[in-house]
Amino acid sequence: MVGEGGMTVQRKQLSVTVVVPTYPSRRCGISTYSAFLLEALQPHVETKVVAASGGGALDLLARVRAAASCSDIVHIQHAFDIYGYLGIQTFPLALLLRHARARVVTTIHELPPPLTSSLKDRLVAPYLRACIRTLAASSDATVVHTEASLALLSAWKVRGRVQLIPHGAAGTLAASAASSRRAGGRTIGFFGFINQAKGIHRLIDALPSIPGAHLVVAGAPRTTHDEHYATSLREQVAKLGLGNRVTFKEYVPDEELGAFFASIDLLVFPYSHCTASGALHIALAHGSAVLTSDLPVFEELRRQQNCLETFALDEPASLATRIRLLLDDEPRRALLRARATCAAREVSWENVARAHVQLYGTVLNAETAGVSRAASALNSGGGQ
Repeated sequence: MVGEGGMTVQRKQLSVTVVVPTYPSRRCGISTYSAFLLEALQPHVETKVVAASGGGALDLLARVRAAASCSDIVHIQHAFDIYGYLGIQTFPLALLLRHARARVVTTIHELPPPLTSSLKDRLVAPYLRACIRTLAASSDATVVHTEASLALLSAWKVRGRVQLIPHGAAGTLAASAASSRRAGGRTIGFFGFINQAKGIHRLIDALPSIPGAHLVVAGAPRTTHDEHYATSLREQVAKLGLGNRVTFKEYVPDEELGAFFASIDLLVFPYSHCTASGALHIALAHGSAVLTSDLPVFEELRRQQNCLETFALDEPASLATRIRLLLDDEPRRALLRARATCAAREVSWENVARAHVQLYGTVLNAETAGVSRAASALNSGGGQ
């Protein structure tokens, strides 16, 4: 820019600190998301990362406090399990942010389900909602990835600026990998971290009703509870006598993703709960034909992009029926693959980064940002 007297003045680049405790692990979805976002942000802003260093919760808070004193924006990436058991570290983090010099943006990657049959989930839901309300009240802006999440926060009376920025997608299917697809293939795939809400047991239950199909489960558990679930899946396969029709691949390295997706005729995401899915967006970016459950997050994407098909979660037989129909309809799967690629381009990480930079500027330039954050915190209340 040109300053007084015609002298060129270099504008100070916006500094953004991204807080993600699990960074740089590639075996954590939030860390992977953050890595893609950071890379896309680098041409636009100065970035740095605050991650857990093994010093525990107090050390993480101290590092966030230090970053907040010398950054324009502190951007929190939030999911419950990366901030202690049931996200317990959220509350001291929110208190710290409430008094931070920097402006605060928080991305909410996970929301508790609005309705559930689990007694434990029903008991803990008010606490989890309080986590989200408290963190949002301590932020100048809150980011969610879907209209369904936007509506849920509105129903919970979350105050302050809430911005919808879609989950980014990256990756291209190499031509050599694409050529490996076999005509008439009947390979079903699951991709992502393994836990009970992902519904892999539904796929295994459906497999006997899908003649000639082979299932590849590519993913690994993250927690002890998830490990128990993974063990139960192998026991389920053995009990049903499907050992020669199911393959467990564990973690798929980045350099093998193209070949993996090219080897799968139909990716299935039979989730019972989901706020946003990085695994799904990776699959779409690799041009995969996708079938999901009819959760709001997936139905929203289907309505907007028509890039996937859904089955009725409350009708168990519909999963096998939809898989059979799609495996028998190669033209339909080819159309889904083409639409998946188009949908992924619309939410490229470059586009997502630009939306974030615009939000950072809006938050930083808002004259009442700090005041509104304090007022929102005071008025956040404790209602359920």
